[in-house]
Amino acid sequence: MPNCVDYLPRKSFNTYGVVLLTLFGLFAVAVISISGSLAFDTSFNCYENTISKTKEASLLKSINIKCSLEYQEKFLFILPMYAIFILNFGIVFAFSIIYAYLVKHRVEKFDYPTRITTSNDDDDKNQETLPSLNPSQNPRDVRECLGRFSTFSIYVVHLLVARIIPLLVFAIWIFCQDHFPEKFPCPLSSEMQGKGTSNFNFTLNSRKKLTFIDCTNPISGKSKTLVYIVATVDVCLVTLAILELGYITWLAFNDRDFMADQEFCTVYLLRKRKRIRKLVNKVRKRLNSDDEELFQLKDDFGCTQISMRPLDDIYVDVVIQEGREHMDAYPSEFKRKEIYQSHLKTPKTVTKLTSTADIFKPINGRKKQTYPRTILVIGRPGIGKTMLTRKLLYQWKVKEDEFWYEKIVILLQFRTFNNKTVSLREMLRDGDGLSSDDFETEYNFVLCNPTKTVLIFDGLDELTVDSTLLHTKTKRVSSPNEKMPVFSILKMLIKGTMLPGVTVLTTSRPTAQHVFQDLNFKRTVEILGFFEKQIKEYVFKFCKNNTNTGELIWNQVKGSDELRSLCYIPVNSYIVCLTLKESIENDEDQFYEGVHRNIPKTITELYKRAVKVLLYRHHPKYKLQQRPSDYLITPFPIELENELTNLKEVAKSGISQGRLIFEKSTADKFGDLANCGLFHKLPDKRQNLFCFLHLTLQEFLAASKVVDDMANVERFLDGHVNDSKWHLVIQFVAGLVGDKIRQAKMAAGVISDPNVSETQDPHGGIKERY
Repeated sequence: MPNCVDYLPRKSFNTYGVVLLTLFGLFAVAVISISGSLAFDTSFNCYENTISKTKEASLLKSINIKCSLEYQEKFLFILPMYAIFILNFGIVFAFSIIYAYLVKHRVEKFDYPTRITTSNDDDDKNQETLPSLNPSQNPRDVRECLGRFSTFSIYVVHLLVARIIPLLVFAIWIFCQDHFPEKFPCPLSSEMQGKGTSNFNFTLNSRKKLTFIDCTNPISGKSKTLVYIVATVDVCLVTLAILELGYITWLAFNDRDFMADQEFCTVYLLRKRKRIRKLVNKVRKRLNSDDEELFQLKDDFGCTQISMRPLDDIYVDVVIQEGREHMDAYPSEFKRKEIYQSHLKTPKTVTKLTSTADIFKPINGRKKQTYPRTILVIGRPGIGKTMLTRKLLYQWKVKEDEFWYEKIVILLQFRTFNNKTVSLREMLRDGDGLSSDDFETEYNFVLCNPTKTVLIFDGLDELTVDSTLLHTKTKRVSSPNEKMPVFSILKMLIKGTMLPGVTVLTTSRPTAQHVFQDLNFKRTVEILGFFEKQIKEYVFKFCKNNTNTGELIWNQVKGSDELRSLCYIPVNSYIVCLTLKESIENDEDQFYEGVHRNIPKTITELYKRAVKVLLYRHHPKYKLQQRPSDYLITPFPIELENELTNLKEVAKSGISQGRLIFEKSTADKFGDLANCGLFHKLPDKRQNLFCFLHLTLQEFLAASKVVDDMANVERFLDGHVNDSKWHLVIQFVAGLVGDKIRQAKMAAGVISDPNVSETQDPHGGIKERY
């Protein structure tokens, strides 16, 4: 029997199963050896020692044979006892070997040689790592099954057929029958009753007129004890098998993925759960101080000093749409002004999420709902899509929800891979928040455990996807090192032909509908931004301890439909709060508390102020200097005006070319503009990428560039009025032209108060025309 254990593929059983079968095999060898020494034929007798054995030897032999046969027929097994034990143990090992070879190749797909790693940490000297995969291996092959039935199902059948049913039947048979009695009254036939049986101890049954001779089985006690021991061990093994069956059933009930080959083999048979937990916790801890900027906001928030605020202070409200009505919700051609229609109250047709982790969970109250594996997050510019992805990464880091347990989360920026072909390995290596030192371990984890992996892609609209790539059918990948456009990788991830079971979340602006409309996302989520309650809360959070300023800003926002519709976008809330706070405090410094003459009354004036506030607060040459008391209403210094002119040109050309992200070979080409508040460098490991704080600021600066050339304003308007992407630019042009007209009238002495005409909308003629 120990040889039977040697024939078992060890990986087909977990450690508990191997130990159990080994002990059972050793027990079987001992039992069979003992049973072989208990020979019934040589020990059974029907005479006493005081009786002469010589006088009636032939009769004695006949009686022993006759009584022995009758004893065996009534109380012994059909087969010899050792043969019964061989059958009892043999069934267990035979079916165990059959099961082990049935699943052997499946389990081997998830068990690879351990990668030897080194670590600088003393605590990691004996660290356990995940298996390494062959670089040429197809990730899909790791998940393919070799048959119709899952390994989980085969294992359950093995427990029933190899352990529970046969051992339970044997134990019941043993305990319900009277085996191996020590004393046996053997009835004698009539022809034997007169043949010198007077020397024997016998009894006479007067009712049936039968003569019985007393026979003895000296090994009865040993045989019965051995059989009962085997039956008891069988019952114990059956009990353990039933408990194991109940345990894995409970695991499967709580996690349907447990029944999948990958999960059952790696977690239950190969016992990698502890390694998974250890690795995931290690990756979380490796998000060191260099990555903390992912989870904090760095700004002065209208104060005199730069400070860091955690993501917990950011309000991102997401709602699940009822169905995917893309064509109704987002028309193929967008009018720029319509994109800013706000939702200040939750629509009745949507379900509001209470937690961002709910994006990944089934909707409560809906039957037959499963965890969505592919999720599309739609949001307008500046509404918080990128902030949402950072918040999800942060929630995973702090294990805020049980959904994140034992999962790896990788955040990827689409803009990183524009116009490039990459392999799956290269793409994952550029993930934010991961330690490059542990990349191989994390990469192997993703390949071995796709159901424990969450890939978050940010900015699908920033990815260049031409019509050819959009309609090209994806082919099966032969190696994770094979290079291709990142959009092809995304399509395969969504279809499940690469890393089957992986969870994919993708963010996009609605303008990329032509890209995502043919991708089969299982759930669509739209970020609606701030509602009135969140706008108010954000205002007071922004002002922090200055409640009076917060009240003044909130009253300004609440009393203006334009400001409220602007503030539902979080970035705009920041611009509005920063500008209004600076205007209020600047007025109080110039005059006295309660006088607020320079609070902007139009959106155009607000953005003119915002440009000045942002530049003076963040420009490297001016942020440490004392600002003039009237800097909000006076022109820029010549040097700063020249730099701003360059920035206006970048903004205008960007809108003309449909570019929101700008790439330069060296960061110093933008000089001080790269961190001037209006324009900033994006965190990217491989490229120098830049963008404006928000699209509305880019549009305002583009409008300023148009108005700088007043002689050609009408020509510009005539050429762009029908192009939707210029609509908000044209509105800003109208406002700026009105300012030019007002300034000209002031210079001519027609008006004296610069604030009078702001309420009378002097540029209404241009708005009426365009």
